[in-house]
Amino acid sequence: MRKAALVAAGALALPLVCSLPAAAQHLMEQAQDEGLRQAQAAGQKQLSPDQIKQVQQTLDEKGFPVGRTDGVFSRDTRQAVSEFQRQRNLAQTGQLDDQTLRALGIEPNGSTNGAATTGAAPSDQPFGSANSDNAKGAN
Repeated sequence: MRKAALVAAGALALPLVCSLPAAAQHLMEQAQDEGLRQAQAAGQKQLSPDQIKQVQQTLDEKGFPVGRTDGVFSRDTRQAVSEFQRQRNLAQTGQLDDQTLRALGIEPNGSTNGAATTGAAPSDQPFGSANSDNAKGAN
């Protein structure tokens, strides 16, 4: 009888014990996500998904794999940013601050270095023109 009670208790406890690592992992991920949200609120630029995707593509092109280039600032993206910062001797925060964005060739306001600042595609601009008024008549 005693042995049967122990077996029954063990059978009831087994699913609980098996679910503890998954529950701990879930809590750990929640804590990391909350930490990421706090870091973003504290110092990271608030970027749109398109801007984050641009950062991810740039990091990937420079040899810093980000996992998916989906516009989501994931742990993989944060690690890639941190490694990029380390190799460029920047403050290694894993956050997309102005200095890191510029080092990636991305202006903090969302444009890339060398891109037209008028919002028009480079092919819409007169070649060699420094005056955007010339481009207005071409539209």
